[in-house]
Amino acid sequence: MIFRSNGKKVNLSDLRDAKRQCHLIPVLTAYDYPSAKLLDEAQIPLILVGDSLGMVRLGFPDTTHVTLDHMILHTESVARANPNAMVISDLPYHTYLDEKTAVAAAKRLIQAGADAVKAEGGKAIEPAIKAILAEGIPFVGHLGMLLFQQSGLDLVRDVMVRFWFWMIW
Repeated sequence: MIFRSNGKKVNLSDLRDAKRQCHLIPVLTAYDYPSAKLLDEAQIPLILVGDSLGMVRLGFPDTTHVTLDHMILHTESVARANPNAMVISDLPYHTYLDEKTAVAAAKRLIQAGADAVKAEGGKAIEPAIKAILAEGIPFVGHLGMLLFQQSGLDLVRDVMVRFWFWMIW
């Protein structure tokens, strides 16, 4: 079964219940008001404001050029759609290298309308994660490829081409 927002604001308790019941939990990306409105109408329970907006919307070669101000602007735009989904906003690269900076950045994203924050980095950023959680800010971990560790999009393109090739066969 697929978990949906069903016309009410999604919270952490809802996500725990969905996980316990083995529901699939869709997460889709939105960078602006109209996209968030469409995802809300589709009852998507989690909306990610991803730092991939740097490549998709801003024309950067990778996500390392995305600033906190970029993320705040796009988080505010998504939040203005007043979605029932939980809005998760990426902490941009270089904003969580130490605990104090991580907490300050996370607070700004929450003030901008995020319900939770996300970062890439694993064990290396554990102190920052603990500091964010200690402030009562929900944190979402990242599983998968770490785009900011690439020196361009060559690897991403290679992975996508291979995936696309596999999908059409």
